[in-house]
Amino acid sequence: MTSPAPIVLLTRPDRQARAFATRLQVADGGVDVAISPVLSIEPRAVRCDLDRYDGLIFTSQNAVRAAAGLGLTGRRAYCVGARTAALAREHGAMAEALGGDAQALITGLRARAPKGRLLFLRGEHSRGDVEKSLNSAGIETDSLVIYDQRAIPLNAKARDLLGGDRPVILPLFSPRSAAILGRKIGGLDCRAPLGLVAISQAALDGWRGPDPAQAAVAARPDAQAMIDEILRRISQWS
Repeated sequence: MTSPAPIVLLTRPDRQARAFATRLQVADGGVDVAISPVLSIEPRAVRCDLDRYDGLIFTSQNAVRAAAGLGLTGRRAYCVGARTAALAREHGAMAEALGGDAQALITGLRARAPKGRLLFLRGEHSRGDVEKSLNSAGIETDSLVIYDQRAIPLNAKARDLLGGDRPVILPLFSPRSAAILGRKIGGLDCRAPLGLVAISQAALDGWRGPDPAQAAVAARPDAQAMIDEILRRISQWS
């Protein structure tokens, strides 16, 4: 009897999970996907005079959405990832992507040495020491937390999948979400063989759950590389 193909369980915040699921199924219409976010994004009510700054920094689309009400039109913005930059431009910013992760953005800004003061608009939990690294390089940078990331329980569908026999592939997009997901799964009677696909080694190192049957890191820290690696894992599962 042929074993069932793995199912991909997406645990990103709902908007991002659905967007990624669409891209994954466009790449391969036969992929089976389930969604159970382990984090919710909750914008904060903040006030800030952006005129004090000569440029903004965004490392996620969540930050762009949360900052939209501050007035981004005409503001220069430095972003992690082409999609974050594209979203910032949709909100009127003069945005450009400087690499696929925080370290690449820091390296790019250090090379440019922009004049004036920058503002890093970010979530409650942020990695990469962006503000500290830029200030140490002589680039004046402040930061402002504009959204919270709240842990939420796995839904019934996810719990059923994890308690079953069908292999489950878990994409890991950040160290924090990997740790949260791992702890949640560790508290279940998890019998499903797990395949981890991480966007970075740091995300994989954040895993705190049961030992996986397979684990891999995407070739690049971007969505397309994650999709490529997920499809590779599905095709090679045995």
